[in-house]
Amino acid sequence: MRVWVLTILLVGCKPHVTLVPPPPNASPDERVAAFERLAAVSEKMTITTSCRTMGGCSETVELTLNLANGTQVHHAEDLLPMVPPDSETAQAVHASHRASRRTWMWAGLAAGALVAGFVVFDATDNEKLAFAVGGGGIVVGALMAWRSTNEETHQIRRANETYNDGLARTLRVCVDGYIVEACDTPHVNASR
Repeated sequence: MRVWVLTILLVGCKPHVTLVPPPPNASPDERVAAFERLAAVSEKMTITTSCRTMGGCSETVELTLNLANGTQVHHAEDLLPMVPPDSETAQAVHASHRASRRTWMWAGLAAGALVAGFVVFDATDNEKLAFAVGGGGIVVGALMAWRSTNEETHQIRRANETYNDGLARTLRVCVDGYIVEACDTPHVNASR
């Protein structure tokens, strides 16, 4: 149990970063430079498995987005200032937060079921009923928490994968392979 709590604390201690887009009146060259500096270049996945001496293991998955300037983004919500509010990235960040809240809700239900099982046993001395209440609630809560955690990870991955598209929209740059140009450059507009 201590290892699991420690893992949550360590994952939760990763620093937030503050990403600031250039001002809306930035020149085309400044916008291109900002994209080249702030674009995602890779994603790192860290999987930590924690096993307890009494049996049972749990896994935590951490996704870190690495930007071209060396910044490591550990929290998907840190990407929000760099993408439009209606972007796929923003939608995925908000969906990951909803999934995280569901995870904690289901985990709380599982803990509550455990307590309820003890209360039922203490009040009725009925082992079967206590096991049904406590065990059933724990199983349902744990399975749903696991499902919500997987959804959270999926949404964070989606936010990371779509970040460069949202960043390009914010900076009004057009990306074609390795070529990044301001979309309002005359020859870019002529070719589109």
